[in-house]
Amino acid sequence: MNRRPVAFAVIFALLGTGCGRQPSGTSPLFPAPQGTTWGFIDNRGKIVIAPRFEAALPYSEGLAAVKREGRWGYIDLIGSEVIPIRYRTVQSFRNGFAIVDAGLPDHPVGLIDTSGSWVTPPLFRSLSAADGPDGLLLGQKEPAEGFGFYDRSGNLVLGPYFLAFPFAQGRARVKTGVRASSDDWLIEASGTFLPRKPLVLDGMRFSEGLIAIRQDRKLGYMDLAGNIAIEPRYDQGGEFAEGLAAVQLEGHWMFIDKSGALTAEFPGGVAFAEPLSDGLSLVSADRDQPGGKFGYVDRKGQWTIKPSWDDAQPFHEGLAYVGTWKAGKTAYIDHKGRIIWEGQDGRSVSRHRCGNRRGDGKAPNDFPISMRCRSSAARSACVLQEILKGDASVEREASRAIYDCSQLLPKDYSSQLCRDLRALVWNARTWQAPDGLLESSVQQIGPFIKSMPKRG
Repeated sequence: MNRRPVAFAVIFALLGTGCGRQPSGTSPLFPAPQGTTWGFIDNRGKIVIAPRFEAALPYSEGLAAVKREGRWGYIDLIGSEVIPIRYRTVQSFRNGFAIVDAGLPDHPVGLIDTSGSWVTPPLFRSLSAADGPDGLLLGQKEPAEGFGFYDRSGNLVLGPYFLAFPFAQGRARVKTGVRASSDDWLIEASGTFLPRKPLVLDGMRFSEGLIAIRQDRKLGYMDLAGNIAIEPRYDQGGEFAEGLAAVQLEGHWMFIDKSGALTAEFPGGVAFAEPLSDGLSLVSADRDQPGGKFGYVDRKGQWTIKPSWDDAQPFHEGLAYVGTWKAGKTAYIDHKGRIIWEGQDGRSVSRHRCGNRRGDGKAPNDFPISMRCRSSAARSACVLQEILKGDASVEREASRAIYDCSQLLPKDYSSQLCRDLRALVWNARTWQAPDGLLESSVQQIGPFIKSMPKRG
């Protein structure tokens, strides 16, 4: 099967911890678009680095990835180029290292340090993580080899596996590719397979000592020892963050703690809730409500910012990036919903093509999916279509579509296929989607997608 590179998202595309960390004692800077160029603002909305880049990622460990003339490099906190702008794609720095694509034809991806020197030269077709135990890299050298964990010299240490997720808290989720009733496994840092439990892994990784699992189609949580910590009884649920997890039961969202105790109920009309970030959970309004806006709920389950934005990102370092369809308005808001900075985004935030440019107040086709697709069904169709083409959404947008998938797909499809889509989206971060999983998804979901609306 023809493999196509997966598009690298422009803003807030990084998953998990480490995104946007900056040296202590410095004021945080935020990437901000103005027309077709990007610069950086401080947390008061003042422009610190004038817009002059084609794209930008958030600062992490004092460096920000920026794009110019189609290539990426890194600048410091005053905007000086410190690592040459020469890479095809990059990720933000984490623990002193960054994954970059040098643009070579066959094995373009390697690892650099903050000086721009190669730590691991370009030996891989893809890398998705560089912070495993003892610095292990998760990547793939050849399609036939599958995914494995490699040392910094490029030697295979664990694997290969048909599918693998990065280590978190000493555990990693893998699939061997052996056809069985369940091919989900957890491995330790040594590569030892943990005893299989009579349940299905739903989460991609452990977070705060727990991972989401399913039993009889209900969601619960398992601890690092393999014991069920929270009995499966929920319909949907996310990762634990800041001590709580957002879960859904019979259409109602709520927070639970690590004992499984209910701590707060969400307001009515919430369709999807994301993990806490900066003390707030980003939520989308019910699909039956006009517009399907996004807002924020605090850990007590109370509205902090009522749904008013067509698209929104989780809060980070006191601000959240939000937007509306009309005229491409983007903004940063604070915890009280006050606009700190406002601008225009005249270029792509994530490269998707289901949309329109009709000038009728609807979003153009270079806006994020959730800003262009007014209904959950349309958003799912957009995301899934792009995934199947190998042009995957950013993780956050895709997570919403996966939730929609579980609600919209026929019941005999939803459980396994939505889990596979979740896995596919995760691996899209490696720039190359796994062949077998992509083929399976195309065969089973393709006919369903064709019947779904292509626009919101």
